[in-house]
Amino acid sequence: FERFHVLAYRQTDGAAAVNRFFLDEEAVRNGTVWTTERLYYWPGANHAFRFYAWAPADLTADVLTTPANPTQTALTYRVPDDATAQPDLVVATTDEIAGNYNAAVPLTFRHVCTAVRFAVGSRMQPGTIRSVAIKGVCHKGAYDMAAGSWTLDESTTTFSQTLEKAMDGSETGGTGITTDTGTFMMLPQTLPAGAEVEVVFVNSQGESRTLTASIAGAEWKMGTTVTYLLTITPDYELDFVSEPVAQDAHYVVWPITIKADDNLPAGGWTLTSTDPDHVTFVESGKFVHTDVQAIVDYGYWLDDAKGASTLTGTTTGQVKVYVFIRENATDADRDITLTLKPAAEGN
Repeated sequence: FERFHVLAYRQTDGAAAVNRFFLDEEAVRNGTVWTTERLYYWPGANHAFRFYAWAPADLTADVLTTPANPTQTALTYRVPDDATAQPDLVVATTDEIAGNYNAAVPLTFRHVCTAVRFAVGSRMQPGTIRSVAIKGVCHKGAYDMAAGSWTLDESTTTFSQTLEKAMDGSETGGTGITTDTGTFMMLPQTLPAGAEVEVVFVNSQGESRTLTASIAGAEWKMGTTVTYLLTITPDYELDFVSEPVAQDAHYVVWPITIKADDNLPAGGWTLTSTDPDHVTFVESGKFVHTDVQAIVDYGYWLDDAKGASTLTGTTTGQVKVYVFIRENATDADRDITLTLKPAAEGN
């Protein structure tokens, strides 16, 4: 930046509190230093100073409210709606400096917002990213320059930008989606309940999809950059063909059918249950023992026949899976939920 605003708070003759502004001006770059329009002289050892500076220096009053008297050290800030108008707000402070310092004051500026950008994740299908949005985040607060911390208003809002970003599907992970000027400059915060990102994507067939993901509870730390990686895969079908059926209380081998199409993300599909201690799976054709009916007739099975509590497969189309259910030795019903999802999403 070429200029910043600076306040100097002065204490005189050992006063217990700051009692006046010494300067309240803009400093403009002049070669390798920044100077104010008016020339100031160090007044002597019976004075003490603290300097507070910030940039940009030209923010309007509806965005930034600055201290009006020496009892105040906070900047009150509202994040502008337009991402391209959101400044990289920086602040510098000093410890107490004696009035006979008689030298240029060094100021070290720090970033007090959080930069939020979007980039390509592990996969991107051809199409257009029409817009991105950050919803339900805090956008007003006060930054105490003396304490170096934010106090936020609890009100939330949505920030969005239209991109019309064309993607051909060959983009590598980390490729930017938002531009440098389109980076969201947000308030540092632990994101409140309901916070989410929203992406509107139009595929190569002209079909629009609105994709959302919760970011509630995540922490945006001051002075850091947060990058959200977008992985957008083609639409795919992954579902149970079989309907839920109540099973006998004894050892059961229950055949079910799932359907997975060829557009499934790399890694295939994963089948799990809410009761991994009593429910396991084996894909048809991959038994250690080939005579499934014999196992059913016995009413029990050996451990090497029952498969695993998590089944991952890459077979597409209609796939038969055998569900091994251990005996329920209690009088209470046992409710079990099966979950089928892309393997890339984990458990």
